[in-house]
Amino acid sequence: MSEHRFLWESVGWGTVDSDMASHSLAHSLYAMVAVSGGAAVGMGRIVGDDSMYFYIQDVAVLPEHQRSGIGKLIAERLPDYIRWQQHPNGIALAGLFASAEPAERSGSS
Repeated sequence: MSEHRFLWESVGWGTVDSDMASHSLAHSLYAMVAVSGGAAVGMGRIVGDDSMYFYIQDVAVLPEHQRSGIGKLIAERLPDYIRWQQHPNGIALAGLFASAEPAERSGSS
């Protein structure tokens, strides 16, 4: 929970209510955290019904670690869970929820 909040706020998504985040995370299907030097530097998770519908959420990498391949690795590994968990008939619908905010701002006014 603390890694999620730290990364969420570090990438500029605002503040997240601890109780709401805790409840949301507890109902996630799968989550992963990238660690460097003992500290969380990236994350991603999957929500859905664990059978047919899966949504990739909250893929975030600390700004100082962006463009290092961590986000790409997370995005490549998360679908592995979907392949392992999908219904035996092979039908799985996966979506990606993306933030409307760009990862980097130009800084121009």
